[in-house]
Amino acid sequence: MLTGDFAVLLKAGMSAKQAVFYNILSSVLGFLGMCAGILLGDTKAASGWIFAAAAGMFLYIALVDMVSVLFIFYDEFYFRVLIPYFCGDNAHSSFQSQNRGKKKSRV
Repeated sequence: MLTGDFAVLLKAGMSAKQAVFYNILSSVLGFLGMCAGILLGDTKAASGWIFAAAAGMFLYIALVDMVSVLFIFYDEFYFRVLIPYFCGDNAHSSFQSQNRGKKKSRV
């Protein structure tokens, strides 16, 4: 049984030769990224941009990939609680104070 990136590429329909090529390409680009990070990491001007790009990537993954899955499995109630939680404590408390005096209607 194959595991890892190679197996995923084979299951996606690539030939073994293509899967090896893309695995090597991924490794080489990862190494080049490490070298660029080492060289640019000492520069104070570039350091802020690197942190901003990393934070942007984490936010993208969290908000696009994970939240879209939550929409599939959970109903609207959870998003009234989760979205303000992701935005911070102030947004959550202001959301609660807006709904404090409202009574729920029974249908």
